[in-house]
Amino acid sequence: MYAALVLALGVAFIPNAVFAWGFVGHTMINRLAAQNLPDSLPAFVRSPDAIAEIATLGPEEDRIKDAGQSWDDDNDPGHYLDIGDDGTVAGVVRLDALPKDMAAYGHALAAANTDLFRAGYLPYSIIDGYERVRKDFAIWRVDDYLAVHAGSQPVRDEYSRDRALRETLTLMVVLSDNTATNMAIDRLGLKHIDATLRAAGLKDTWLYKKVF
Repeated sequence: MYAALVLALGVAFIPNAVFAWGFVGHTMINRLAAQNLPDSLPAFVRSPDAIAEIATLGPEEDRIKDAGQSWDDDNDPGHYLDIGDDGTVAGVVRLDALPKDMAAYGHALAAANTDLFRAGYLPYSIIDGYERVRKDFAIWRVDDYLAVHAGSQPVRDEYSRDRALRETLTLMVVLSDNTATNMAIDRLGLKHIDATLRAAGLKDTWLYKKVF
């Protein structure tokens, strides 16, 4: 059911340096993946606007490359996997026997005197994205059901509001949608967001305006 969605997520993490693939190729394959999302997924992520955004964001990793050394060093390895001629990563990790998580993957690479930042960790980026999307949709489905079937109108209204917010947050995270991000800021309020950041101990982090 989620094959097309996994394809869309996977394409988003393809290495940046494949210049022949380029802007047109990334946009095309993302659009095709989005157009073939199954009907079982919520309509808000299959709308013409969502499909257009998924397509447009296909080459985003190409566009933000070279943002700075810290950004590139931290994020580039999540978009590639250095596979040797023997079909393994660093001679110790087979693609058909990937360790269960990044910690185990890093431990396996350490045995070959390398690490995930040099070898890349693309499969785990895809897994993380898939798990987040799956959870988002699960929460949305509960909200969608209770917005209609909860026992009282006030409760139905509450779940309806939560469903709308979940759609906004899903688009914000999955599609890197600035419009959806700003909608979330409007709903939650800058003061509330900043208070939450302070309560989490982030004394030097704050949100002072919308994103554009």
